[in-house]
Amino acid sequence: MCSIGEDDFGDEGGLHAMVKDNDDSNKPTNIKGTCSKCATESTTLFKLKFREPECSSCFLAYARHKFRAVLGSAKILPKGAEVLLLFDGTAESIVLLDMMDYAQKQNNFKRLHVETKVLFIDESSIGSSNINENVKEFLSNYEFESYAISLTNENSLCKLEDIKSLELYSKEQEMLVKSVKTLTSRQDFVKILKNKAIEAAAKKLQCNYVFLPDISTNLASELINSIALGRGGSAALDVALLDDRLTDVKLLRPLRNLTTNEVELYLEVKEIKPLKTESYGESSGPNASIQNLTKQFVDGLQANFSSTISTVFRTGDKIAPRIDKLHNSLDDGSKCTLCNSQLSVVPSKTLQALEFSRLASAFSGNMDNCETKEKLQIGNFSNGLCHACANIQNDKEDDIISR
Repeated sequence: MCSIGEDDFGDEGGLHAMVKDNDDSNKPTNIKGTCSKCATESTTLFKLKFREPECSSCFLAYARHKFRAVLGSAKILPKGAEVLLLFDGTAESIVLLDMMDYAQKQNNFKRLHVETKVLFIDESSIGSSNINENVKEFLSNYEFESYAISLTNENSLCKLEDIKSLELYSKEQEMLVKSVKTLTSRQDFVKILKNKAIEAAAKKLQCNYVFLPDISTNLASELINSIALGRGGSAALDVALLDDRLTDVKLLRPLRNLTTNEVELYLEVKEIKPLKTESYGESSGPNASIQNLTKQFVDGLQANFSSTISTVFRTGDKIAPRIDKLHNSLDDGSKCTLCNSQLSVVPSKTLQALEFSRLASAFSGNMDNCETKEKLQIGNFSNGLCHACANIQNDKEDDIISR
């Protein structure tokens, strides 16, 4: 019998049972004293919740170990691999870049033996602030070969020194993004375009692995977004260390165990400021889209119930699509033509009913048309799209895939 009493759950759904963080217990702070790790006296010690005060060297060693431990324990990255590191100017991407730079400057025993190139994806044509010059200046401090690509034009790949040539955007693709009606669908579509740009750049640069700067807070938001948008079947891959949905390109998230506070403290120790703080659509406010509302919710958890973040995003590791019991298989070879996610082998009667109602409403004045009757046949709705991508297409008058 369940040992939880009825009084444990009220109108707040058990929220009162969660212990709220103290105001300052979750924030990086600088104090003077003795490092708890190396026992050296320091005028500046750094402290995070659940950790004793430590000097800058010990903290950097701790953070960098979390990065190396993820890659080492998974044994996914082969020696000599060609790696493309995604850089977008955010705090997380700066930390990832700096950690990669440090890992490749160690002695032969500790060195991360991979060949690294950096990719900056320019989003300025669809509303983000233009940070091209700042990016070029910042990346010049590192020895990596750097490239830039426009999000709205996959054929614009160029060396970072020639970044000004990115001012020539594909107006057709730019209009395609802006023609999607709701911000929720636009943000979801921009994410898909970003993955396609990453795949195109990685193939052209002959990189089989891509490092994404996703941390635990990002992944918690991503998991909730995936469920809310109808991507439950691929939610596990959206937050996993390895995402192998792209053809011949594997996406890796080596910072997935880092928290927002650890990233902030890392930049504070290194005295680096992020170049960008917002992604596409965030400036529209928390109520403008599902993604913005989710981010506000997760940021609130991070501020008040930080230990919950890990619980949320690690739930994604336990989510899996339904198995076809007849064939005992998840893979029938069919994937979404837009996001490359595996299409469900087991049809969802709920989704079929929703799509039937939508199509019946859309074609209510033309029910005698043969083409209309064919579209209304149960199970003939997706046209090669998963449920979430079909929602994006339904949010636009023209056919996205054919453009």
